[in-house]
This record gives sequence, structure tokens and C-alpha cells, in this order.
Amino acid sequence: MKRIFPILCFFHLARVIAQKPYFQQQVDTKIVVALNDTHHVLRGQCDLTYHNNAPEALTFIWIHLWANAYASKTTAFAEQQLRNGETEFYFTPPSKMGYIRDLNFTVDGKSVEIEPHPIHADIIKLKLKTPLPTGATCTISTPFKIKIPQYVSRLGHQGQSYQISQWFPKPAVLDVKGWHPMPYLGQGEFYSEFGDYDVSITLPENYVVAATGELQNESEKIFLNQKVENANQLIAQFKNKPFVVSDTFPKSSARLKTIQYKATKIHDFAWFADKRFQVQRSNVLLKKGQKVATWVLFTHERSDLWQNAIEYVDKAVRFRSEVLGEYPYAHATALHNHTPSSGMEYPMITLLGYMDNAKNLEQTIEHEVGHNWFYGILANNEREHAWMDEGLNSYYDRRYNKLYQIEDRISDFAPAFMAKKTDYTGNELVHLYLEHRLRTQPPAIPSEDMTNLNYWMGAYDKPAMAFGVLEKYLGTPLMDKAMQTYYEKWKFKHPQPADLRAILENVSGKNLSWLFDDLLGTTKRVDYALKKVENSGDSMLLTIHNKGQVAVPFEIGMLKNNQLKYQKWVDGSLEIQKIALPKMDIDQIVLDPNHDLYDTDRQNNTITPESGRLETIQWRFLTGFDNSRRTNIYLSPVLGYNPTDGTMIGMAFYNNTQPQHRLEYALTPMISFRTGLKLRIAHLKYYMYAGKVQIMPELNLKRFSSDYRPVPEILSYYTKLEPIISVLWQMSPQSTWTHRAQLRSNLIRESDYRYRIGTRYNEYITIHDFTYSLEKKYVLANTLLKVNFEQQSYDVSDSYLKAGLEWRQTWMYERGKNIHFRMYAGKFLQNTQRNSSNYLSIARGSMGLSGQNFNDYRYDDYFLGRNQTNGFYEQQINPNSEGGMKFGLGSQHPTVGFTNDYLLAFNLKVDMPKIPFLRPYFDLGYAHNASPIVSVEDGWLATGGLALELGDYVGIYCPLYHSKTLKNRLSSNYLNQIFFKIDFQKANPIQLIRNLLDL
Repeated sequence: MKRIFPILCFFHLARVIAQKPYFQQQVDTKIVVALNDTHHVLRGQCDLTYHNNAPEALTFIWIHLWANAYASKTTAFAEQQLRNGETEFYFTPPSKMGYIRDLNFTVDGKSVEIEPHPIHADIIKLKLKTPLPTGATCTISTPFKIKIPQYVSRLGHQGQSYQISQWFPKPAVLDVKGWHPMPYLGQGEFYSEFGDYDVSITLPENYVVAATGELQNESEKIFLNQKVENANQLIAQFKNKPFVVSDTFPKSSARLKTIQYKATKIHDFAWFADKRFQVQRSNVLLKKGQKVATWVLFTHERSDLWQNAIEYVDKAVRFRSEVLGEYPYAHATALHNHTPSSGMEYPMITLLGYMDNAKNLEQTIEHEVGHNWFYGILANNEREHAWMDEGLNSYYDRRYNKLYQIEDRISDFAPAFMAKKTDYTGNELVHLYLEHRLRTQPPAIPSEDMTNLNYWMGAYDKPAMAFGVLEKYLGTPLMDKAMQTYYEKWKFKHPQPADLRAILENVSGKNLSWLFDDLLGTTKRVDYALKKVENSGDSMLLTIHNKGQVAVPFEIGMLKNNQLKYQKWVDGSLEIQKIALPKMDIDQIVLDPNHDLYDTDRQNNTITPESGRLETIQWRFLTGFDNSRRTNIYLSPVLGYNPTDGTMIGMAFYNNTQPQHRLEYALTPMISFRTGLKLRIAHLKYYMYAGKVQIMPELNLKRFSSDYRPVPEILSYYTKLEPIISVLWQMSPQSTWTHRAQLRSNLIRESDYRYRIGTRYNEYITIHDFTYSLEKKYVLANTLLKVNFEQQSYDVSDSYLKAGLEWRQTWMYERGKNIHFRMYAGKFLQNTQRNSSNYLSIARGSMGLSGQNFNDYRYDDYFLGRNQTNGFYEQQINPNSEGGMKFGLGSQHPTVGFTNDYLLAFNLKVDMPKIPFLRPYFDLGYAHNASPIVSVEDGWLATGGLALELGDYVGIYCPLYHSKTLKNRLSSNYLNQIFFKIDFQKANPIQLIRNLLDL
């Protein structure tokens, strides 16, 4: 043991020596810049004093030139925009793009070599002629010219309204982990060195400017004070109503002004200029005596809301100063501009876009002003650890909302009738949406690796939830002590997650691996379940199972008439726990009664003292969000019609809502005065998960009449039972490719009932098919590849096997306008009736160039008149069938456009510019005959015209061209040549509800 101890000490000492001590570079920035608001150009000079505090000499310095993110359609920013489905920048004309040019870098007055980044056009490397020693400084200087882009992200202009941020040449951060050169991104923020700033801006004198730093010009202060007086007069005149003033840009003054700002201990500088700004000013006196000036600037849009915004800035500064640490800067400013984003923060100043109500405005101002603490003062690497600023800031947002009784309701973004009876929060529903689709990502991954929705959940919401749990678990006083310790130690520095964790664990005395390793570091599920309650002397013993993967602390609540009577926080465990509770007059015991956790399945979180499941049925009309303490059954009236059944009325009963259930069902009984009451449609589906694979067995039922003939009096109907098993998987949540495999059986009974002789004739049909599809969803070009095999045996010895290959492609040629292309190739691999003289050898399982009522042999679709041979009903087609052509000759011509061998089809549609819903189309197809007995007119068929389509649900097809074979057989009456589709599969009420709720 005496020998082991020195060895252990040696290895510990070696580990300490190997770790680099914390250091922090400093960059002081001086900029002189002038705005040309005619050509939207900035010209200036940038001088950077770089202090090397690293433990080694530097031979180069990475420099960010983020304005070049707008210089081409191939930058990291441009590519990320497309990955997120945003096409505005991609379709921006070159004249409205931006760049930074005319650079001529010197270091201490001497020219230096510049090396472009190997990948990113908005990063360069300055190669120093002589190494910069530890403790030394150098001055990096360059002139620059910035072409300000039309606004799409942060840096930009809208007319003569300017948002100037992430604009000047800025060194990348060098810390203990090395250099951090990073391209500009829209999703994913920044990491910069602290320093002092001195910025002078020249522009026409009638511009109102707001900026980082303290204004140095007395003349400009007088100008702003006059603007404040003018705004106060308008506020007194309109009193919470919109200002009736012009919002057009006034002509720019011929006289110029130069205004100067200075700031210390900041890591960025942004400024905003607009000639229309109204200005308000206030101040906040902090407890230690510092007075903070607060400002708001706004235009006439939503001026009814913004006249109260100064109060929100005051409250935000005061709140975080009291609970976290005092605001160290001279002013805090919020301003409104016509940007589509909700808000973006910079030191001392934040920009907000359009807000539709006072609550949203207050919450957004509070959040963005709060970033002065999390980002501005505690300057973590936002690109790598977005949760450290967005998540912690959002945690304090929740505390602010609670303090000022600002309630976030689902009805704020969803219809009130949907949110009326739910106990879920909106963010909780989004989390469950991702969880059930296996698309969650850990908050602790780099922001550029997150999908758009996961960026919101992972960077903002899930960390806010996790730190809210920590606060309730520790108690607010201890939580505040820990966070204030963190603030004081790491303000004006670059903390890492380990630094925050060390302080929280040290102050609290708790192991917080459940927080940092599990909730933030993984996608492990939280799923506790209450199993039973037993009497144990003067106590009740509650048994809790952890069906999830995280041992997170949780709260037990005891309720009477839905009012909390007792609460207790419990340490988490992966094992079965037995918790002692006092005997009380209660009717419910609820795990996590306040929804502090994002529990995957809340249906097992409630139990009665008698150890019974709380099974209260809650009936809901049409749709809504579930209540976790109820069994929710939704119902909706249903109206149907076909010529055989006539008018049908019924009621759908289902649970296809949000959050998604493991077992989904839908039952639709309908009554017809001709054919009586029947269960017409039924659906059962169960979701299972194996890693990142989703397995979905389901069972579907359809039953409708298909034909009626009076002489002899025959009623035909079909019943279809459809068992399916589907497997869905993606390689990763951010992958654009989705794989799906599906095995299906079609179990069909065709029944003819002859009333006159009271006899029913039944035929039983079994068709099996397997489909594999590969889909890529990309905003500029969606791709779907699908292969299908189908087999049917019938009439004792006959059978067929056929294969189909489908390719669907869309290309976006203009923003929101696409070219739609489809190709289909089908082939009978085996067909025993190919040589039969009966035309049914073609129709039985045949492939067709058009999908019509009479050849829907699998009963996949809903046709208004399934066996109608003429008239309006026969003009319904299914353009999603094999050939996909928009024509129909009906059962009178079963040998035209159908094949017992193989077919090829090409379908083209184009969205019309500036004309919604209208699409020119052209179809071309070939159906080959392999029967030596039946005379089939094989060959190429073509048709084209104009389609009027409403989404995927309804379409009307007006032909302008038919090839000769079609022209000779179609009706000479043009109205009879117009075909239509109604996709009842997608347009049925239950599916519409699913689409509505499917985010």
C-alpha cells in the first residue's frame, strides 16, 4: 500500500500538468464606418488590438468574415437554410446578396499573407510573419467594404432600415480546446473574444441609431431626447392605440453626422438605424446603486403594443439582476423592426420582429434582454453548447413568467376547443411528437447538427425543463445560491459545461449525473409508472416502476377534487421504489402532478388510494389534445354517399390525436336507409420501437355496397380486411432519407345477394403485396423510390406475380413552385391466365395506365360509383395508380391502356407561376399485350391539359390533347372528357385531424 500511494500521486500530478490552465484572449476593436443608404454599402476601417494570453506563441490567427456568408448560394449558411426548408436566400437575386471586400490586412503596419479556409468562404487565416509571444499584443488593421444584403438573417436591410450585426472582421476564439473558426449560420449562434470597443458611424443626420456601447456625442443625446418627447406626445394622443402616422421612409438628409460608441468587457458590437424610429427611455436603479438606462425604439407597426415595451425592459433588467447577478452595463435597449424572426440578442441591445400581442412582446423582450447574462456576460460557446445560453435563459424565462403570472397556454397557438380540457403543455406535446417518431436529439450536441425542431427543444426547452426540475428538487434558495456563485466566478469569461456542473454539484452537494449526463447528454426516455398502493400502519406505501432509462428526481402529489393536498420530491432510481406517504383523505395520487418532467407515457402516472387505475372516460368532439388523467374518446359526425348504399350518416369514434397513443383506433359505423347499419370503416394500429426503428402492425376494415341491379334484384357489396405490418427507420434524426418496408394482405369478400331467391354468392380473394420505399425530403428536390411485389392465387390453379418500380421527383424552380415528375414501370413476372381468351385475364390484377373504378380490384380507393359504366361517376379517376394518366375509358374498353405483360408511364405536372392550384400536365404511357388470343391495342397513349388541384385531396383535369387511340374512344362531348379525383383516403375526417395535429 505504501508503494501504491506514491504511484497514484504521480499519475494524478501528471494528469494535472497535462491539463492546460484556463486562459482567455482579449481583442480590442476600433471601427470607423460610413453608411451609403442609396447603394446599401458600408465602407470603413477596422483596427484590432490582439492580446495573446495563451501559453504559447501564435503563428497565425483565424479571422471571421461573416458578411461573406451572403456572397453565394454554396456557403454553410446557404446550405443550412435549405436543410431547414427555407428557400428565401436561395432565390434571392445576386443584386440583393451581400459580401465583405476591399480587405487589405496588415499586422503592426506590415502586410501579411492570407490563407483562405479550405471549406468556408467566410473564414480566413492571417499568417503572422513573426510569432506573437505569450503576453504580447499586435494590431491587425484592414479597410473594408460591406454590401449589405437584403434581410434574410441578422445582417441586412429592408429598404432604408438597417440591421448591422455579425459584420466586421473578427478573430475566432482561441481557448484551452484550441481555435474555434466557425462559418456564419442562421441556426446556431456565436463565440467571440471579450474586449473594449470604440466604434464611430457616419450616416445621414435624420437616422435614429441604437447600438451596443455608450453614446459619446452630446448632440446625438439631445437628438434622442427630442425623439423621446415626440414619442411621448404620440403616446398621450393615441393611448394604447396604433399611431396614425406615416410609415414611409423620409428622404435622407443631405447633412451627415458621425456618432461614437464605446464599451468595455463585451464580445460583439451591433447597431441598427432607421429614420422612422419612435423612441422611449426609462431607467432602472439596481440594489447596489447602479442606474441602468433602458430604451425602446419602434416604428408604427404594432405601436399600440410597443408604447408599453419600456416597462418590459425595466422588469427584465430588474428581475435577472435580483435573482442572478447585477447588470454591469450602462444601458439595455430593445427595438422593433420588420424582421420575420422573433428576436436576436447582442450586448446591451436586442432586435425583435413582429409580435401579435402584448404577452408575446413582453416574453420575447424579457428573453432577449436576459441574453445579456447568458451569452453577453457568461459567454459560452453557443455553437457547441447552445443549451448553456438558450436553455439557462429559458429556465429564467419560466421563473419570470411565474413571478408575473404570465401563463403559456396551448390555446395561444391552437384553437381553444382543442386545448380546452388538456393538461399537457405545448412544449410537452412537441417533445412527445419527436419522441414517438424517434427524432429526438440530445441538447448537448452542436447546434448545427440539430434539426430545426430539435434546435428549439434541445437548445431552449428541454434544458429549461431540466433546470426547473433541479430548482424544485433543491429548493429555490439553494438553486439561486449555486447560480449566483456561477455568475460571479465566470462573468466576462468563457465557461464550459463542466464548469457549471462543478459549481452546481459543489454548492448543492448532489450528484447531478441525471441532469448533465442523461437529460442533457442523451435521448434517454423518462417514464415512471405508479403500480400499486398498500396500507402500512399509519402510512400508505406507493410502488413505483421506472419504465424509462433515467433516474431523474420526481414529485409525488396527493389530490382531493383535483386540488393538491400533499407534495413530496423523491430521488430518482432505475429500480422499483416503495415510497411512504401519509394517510390522508384524497382521491388521487399523481406522479409529476405539475408536468415538470417530460414523461413519455402519462397514462400510468395516476392511481387511486385503493390501488385502482383512474379510468374516467372523457368524450370530446372532433379533435383536441388529450388529458393524461382521462381515457379520451373523440367523436365526429360522418356523412357518406355512393349510388348503391345511397346517403349514409354515422359517427366516427377514435383516439388519433396528440400526444400519439401506442394503440390507435378508429371505428366508423354508418347507417343507410337502403342497406342498414354497418361498421363501414375500422382501423387499429400499434406502435412499437426497437432502437431507431418504428414497427407498426395495423388492421383495417372497409365494408360498402358496390352494385345494385333491379332485374334480377341483386345487391353486391364487399368487405375488406387488411392486416399490415410496416417498418419505418431513418439513419439519424437529421437525415433527409426515410426507409419504409410494408407487408400487406388484402382479404376480400365479394358478395352478391339475390333478393328474389334469397341466395348469397360469396367469392373470397386474397392478395399479398410487399412494398419498400426510400424517400428523400429536401426542399429543392424531393425524391421517392418505391418497389412493389404483388401476388394472388385464384380459381384453384391460377395465379400471378407482378412487380412495379416507381420514381417520383419534384424540383423547385421558383420559390414555392415545383416541377412534378413521375415514372412507373410494371411487369408480370408470372401470369397463368395470360393466354386465356377471357378479357379478365387482363383485368384480373392487371396493370393499367389509368386508375378507374372498375379495375380497383384491391378496393384500395373510395369511388363514388364503383361499378358505374357511364355518366358522372365514371369520370372519377385515381392519378396515383400505376400508370397515373388522367383519362378513363371505363369498363367498355378494358383492353385499352391495360396489360397482362408490362407497362411504362411518365407523368409531368408544373406549378404555374403566380397562379395557385393551376398545373399544366402531360402523361405518356405504353401498355404491352402478351396474349396471342385476345386482341389488345397496345402502344403509346398520351394526354395533356390543365389540372386544377387542391393539395393532394381534390383535382379536376381538363384535357387539351389526346393521342389518336384515346381521341377515337373518348366521348365527343368535352364535358365527358373532364376527369376528377377525390382522395378520400387522405380527405377523410380522421386523416385530416391527424394531418392537423401532425406537426
